[in-house]
Amino acid sequence: IRSFHGKGIDTALIYWARMNMVTLDKYDQSILTWIGDFNPKMINVAKSLGGEEWRTLATYRYQFDRTIPFERHPIIS
Repeated sequence: IRSFHGKGIDTALIYWARMNMVTLDKYDQSILTWIGDFNPKMINVAKSLGGEEWRTLATYRYQFDRTIPFERHPIIS
């Protein structure tokens, strides 16, 4: 919902989940995966929570129709 954008709710939810999982004494870390390099907002959310780049995942694509040009996903602003 647009009215909730930019208010830090996503960061608060991730932080709450992380802190509550850790207090269960079942987990000592959490991992946010598949944040695309084209999504700097979510990268900043992870960094603001003290996250670090632990591994880099890649998605490969095969163009079945080689006549269609490949276009990379634009950076989300």
